Amino acid sequence: MSENINNQYDFFKKVNLDSDGNIGVSVIGGGASKPFSFTSDNYTALSSLTGMSDGDLAYIVNSEGTQWLPGTIGGNYYPNGIYIYTSSSWTSDRNAVSYELHLDDERLDSLEDKLRTNNNTTTTTSLTPNIDLYNQESINLLASALTIEAPTGTLSTGMKLIIRLTDNGTNRALTWDNIYRVIGVTLPTTTTANKVLYIGCIYDEVGSKWDIVAVKEEV
Repeated sequence: MSENINNQYDFFKKVNLDSDGNIGVSVIGGGASKPFSFTSDNYTALSSLTGMSDGDLAYIVNSEGTQWLPGTIGGNYYPNGIYIYTSSSWTSDRNAVSYELHLDDERLDSLEDKLRTNNNTTTTTSLTPNIDLYNQESINLLASALTIEAPTGTLSTGMKLIIRLTDNGTNRALTWDNIYRVIGVTLPTTTTANKVLYIGCIYDEVGSKWDIVAVKEEV
């Protein structure tokens, strides 16, 4: 998940701290999706907003006030960068911000674990993987011929899909949608009675194909 989190923050050029521990951030570009509940021109504009909840993160584009007298010691200087809403006010406390980002990392890890897991099915005649929900499709006790259809969901290069098949003791025919393309392996067209069969696929966005790159069957 760390990789995904870092991708969300690619618009950052650097994170720096002033002598009082306030966080300052330089921004690259403006088109990236920002992981903040609020974005404001300066601290005054941020303070006028409503609808905040504890733990919300905001990004201030421009510093405000006199730099040598930070707001954290009663002055009126508020550097640009990341702020967190806590106890009815916005603060640039680095520890609080870091803790909230860590919580976001954990929340996304948990969500990914819940969404991208194994989907078990007991026999079917047609399999349409949902890549938004599962990265493995398992069909057990297959009792008829099976057609593997094109996966649904939001696709991007590098997505992985594993298909695990077992029959009910009789060889079963397998038919593949033409979105599947074999790369250096032999496309299985039948199961082998009572043997576990794994097929590993990687999505190629350029070719709009699911490349089958691994086929392994129980000995």
